[in-house]
Amino acid sequence: MLRGFVNYFKVANISQILKPLTGWIRRRLSAIQLKLWKKVLKLHRILKLRGFKPPF
Repeated sequence: MLRGFVNYFKVANISQILKPLTGWIRRRLSAIQLKLWKKVLKLHRILKLRGFKPPF
């Protein structure tokens, strides 16, 4: 999404900046989602479904 926005408006080649920015955005969205899963059992069930292995 960010790369498309940059290419659409013909901003300079900033791929070195977009990679860390994209990673930061993904981490923030993950943190917000974890806050929404307030119950521990729900969090464990979802993490198992996504392929993570205990202990969490």
